[in-house]
This record gives sequence, C-alpha cells and structure tokens, in this order.
Amino acid sequence: MILLAALPTLLALERRYRSVHAQSWRHTTPERPSRNRATIAYLIALVLFCVGSPAAAQQAHTVVHFPSLDDNDGGQPPTVLAGHIFRPLDDGRHSALVFLHGCGGLIHDGDLDERETSWAGELNRLGYAVLMVDSHGPRGIGSTCSLRVTNPDEWMKLMLKREGDAYGALQFLAAQPFVESNRIGVIGWSLGGGVVLLSTRSGERTRLNGSGSASFRGAVAFYPALCNDDEQAPGWSNEIPLLLLQGASDTWTRAAPCKRFVENAVARGARIDMQL
Repeated sequence: MILLAALPTLLALERRYRSVHAQSWRHTTPERPSRNRATIAYLIALVLFCVGSPAAAQQAHTVVHFPSLDDNDGGQPPTVLAGHIFRPLDDGRHSALVFLHGCGGLIHDGDLDERETSWAGELNRLGYAVLMVDSHGPRGIGSTCSLRVTNPDEWMKLMLKREGDAYGALQFLAAQPFVESNRIGVIGWSLGGGVVLLSTRSGERTRLNGSGSASFRGAVAFYPALCNDDEQAPGWSNEIPLLLLQGASDTWTRAAPCKRFVENAVARGARIDMQL
C-alpha cells in the first residue's frame, strides 16, 4: 500500500462531512469542499487496487436482492438483502466495492444516505462499481446506535449477521458480468467498520465463503466499532490488507484503545495500516 503516506487527512475530512448531518455524538467541524472528497476517493481506490482509470459519470442506481450468508438461529433461511448498485456508464468490467453502513442504517426518510451516495459518485468516476448493502431494512430494523448499550448481546448477534451480509455481497458482485471478480474491496463506516474488522480476521473468508471462493482484495474501515482488544478474540489477526482510519478526538470509537489493538495485531503479523 504505497500511497498511505499521502492519506493523513483522510479521516478528518470524512468526519467533517459527517458533522454536517448533526451527528451530535461526534466532534463537529465544517465540511471541506467536494474536491477534497474526489481526491481522497482517488487515493483510496489506489490503496485498494493500485489501479484506477477515470470513467464516465455514474448512472442511476439499481436495486438488487441477494441472500446473506447469515445463520438465522440455526436452519432458518438466510436473510434476503437489498442492495443498491452504482455503476460507471461504460460497458466494461470494473473493480468493485462493497459499502457497509453505520448504526443509523442506509435509508433515511426514503432516501439513501448522502455520505454513501457521495462516495459512490466519486468512485464511479474513477471507474469502480459500488454495491451498498442495506442490512437493516430487510430485517425490519431502524437505528441501532443505542443497541450496543441497551442490549449488547443482541447488538453483537446483529454484527455477526452483518459479517454474513458482507460475504453475501461479495458473492453477488463476483458473479456479475460487469465486475472483475478478483478485484473487489469493502469499505465500512463506524459499525460497518466493525463488520469490516470481523469479516477480514483470519479464517473468516474460509469459514463463511469457502477456501476456493472469491475474497476481498482489500478493506477500509472508518472509525470502526470493536477496535479494541476487549471486544475482539484473543490473538486477532487478519488475512486481508486493511486501511484503518481513526480520529484522534473521536468520542464514539476511542483512539487510544483502537491504536493499542492495531499495534498488538501488527506485532502478531496483521496487515493493517492505521491513520490517526
């Protein structure tokens, strides 16, 4: 990941974007101009795949449905998820990214979250297809931002189900004729970032997706939940390169425990680049 030194402001810019939408539980500062988003999207694309060629603007998105790889309490049918695909306009095969939303969900007042659509637009222009996964709507769930405190067991159960969502989305994308099946990455925000940590840990791809199946080429986690040793299995490591972006003053995902978690994992051989 040779361009990570050029990304020290990536998390700060993303958090400024979030502040515009009245996330009162985060430190707030003004949003930067949209050209910064284009720049950092380009750098993320390079970090994930070391390639990227501009394409035509994005087309209107398409709603698709595909099964999660979740285990619905033993023997129950998997959840059929809704996904929103944004594609470049040209007809070629593209690298692709799975988007995993935060605790507030993907849909707000009938519209897709503006953060995800903004990122999709920038990445489409760089030639990448995007699949946004809605993990809440198909399960009849609204916001889960307080669930971690009010019912931590149920919260963790949902996080593990969302791990299956990520791999269901990977399988779906890998089968699409417009996707290069060996060039699929995953990006998660907050709770979605926690799902990234779960789904990229060693052994999970084989457990959920089979040893001969598609794998994520790389991963990005913005201020991820579960970024601490207390909430991860002892000896956590990963097998998929991970870019982790964390805010030093974040009051939701604390920087110090996250940094210790990363340092301990890297000492065990984990493949993580952290920008604080």
